[in-house]
Amino acid sequence: MDIKIQILNRTRQGLDVFHHYLNVKFVPNRNFKNPLYNDTRASCSVYLNKKTGIYMMKDFGNMEYSGDCFWLVAKLLGLDMKHDFKQILWRINEDMGLCIPMGSSSDGSNGYGQKFAAPIQASKPREHEPESKVDAEELPPSQPNVKLVYKQLSEDELKYWGRYGIKASTLKRFKVRSAKSLTGVTKEGKTYKICSQPSEPMFVYHTIDEAVKVYMPKSKLRFMYAHRPS
Repeated sequence: MDIKIQILNRTRQGLDVFHHYLNVKFVPNRNFKNPLYNDTRASCSVYLNKKTGIYMMKDFGNMEYSGDCFWLVAKLLGLDMKHDFKQILWRINEDMGLCIPMGSSSDGSNGYGQKFAAPIQASKPREHEPESKVDAEELPPSQPNVKLVYKQLSEDELKYWGRYGIKASTLKRFKVRSAKSLTGVTKEGKTYKICSQPSEPMFVYHTIDEAVKVYMPKSKLRFMYAHRPS
């Protein structure tokens, strides 16, 4: 499958990419101030393009700031959509921990180097964040029916991420954590519970709009949303 399509499929058709890089909370189809420049009017929005089926950004105050999620990353990194598109795909794959196999990058690195630094980042590392072997944590009130129990990353889990050039510090920076179990409630009101196993690890990532993304790379159900914002 095309790398671009895989990225769109794993990021809600680009919506998660906008949330990750724009560094502001927004609701699709509602105007907000563009963080890419000193915007004084809330005339920017991210919306689902019905023709293409992907999310787009449009700024009515400055039409130069309009495009899809790949355009956004190119804009932030000073790259050219036509000539540097592979590097754009590399950076999204790395920054968001999508773990899409991509071989070797066009610039000779393994694709996970720090050659480029995005001017705007969605999340900043927490200072003095406490670590514990098992940490039961209730999610925010907007997710009353979801409960996660976290644990420390095991050696095997760190080796798994290491295959993609991703270190523990990178996982912590982007708030990717290892989960021991997840308990939730379906739309039908039924309670379900998913537990990780040594052979089937479970990783959790919280998007800026409070969606809970679950990634189980060695399970039949690899990707799921424990909570989808309305």
